[in-house]
Amino acid sequence: PLLADSSVQAERGIPSSDDLVVDIRGVRKVFDLRNHVTDYLRFSAPATKTAVDGMSLHIREGEILGLLGPNGCGKTTLVNMLIGATPATAGSIRIFGKDVRTSIADIRRRIGFVPQFDVLFDDLTVDEHILFFTRVKGVDP
Repeated sequence: PLLADSSVQAERGIPSSDDLVVDIRGVRKVFDLRNHVTDYLRFSAPATKTAVDGMSLHIREGEILGLLGPNGCGKTTLVNMLIGATPATAGSIRIFGKDVRTSIADIRRRIGFVPQFDVLFDDLTVDEHILFFTRVKGVDP
């Protein structure tokens, strides 16, 4: 979608992208549920699931956000789009002013993500885990 100039945005209460840490505008994610060749050969409409539909969210530095909702409402899909694990079907996501689609490596150097389930490896000690994840993030241990 086209965005109005800054004076119109201010009048509408839409913050400028420059003021935001997270700027989500009109994001949509539709999953194609067809998973077999025979599904593609049917004459019915494609089977899809809309997980996120037209979401906009603006977060400024220092703000805290919690995502609450019933199972299947799109919380995990939204987070996966924020970290670049799942591309949005439509809309835009900017973090620190950078587009998730084109600058995810730069964004990942500045953010952390704690998944729902622990990511631990049975064969590593605590020290080895710390060393592994600091190297992944490019941080001196």
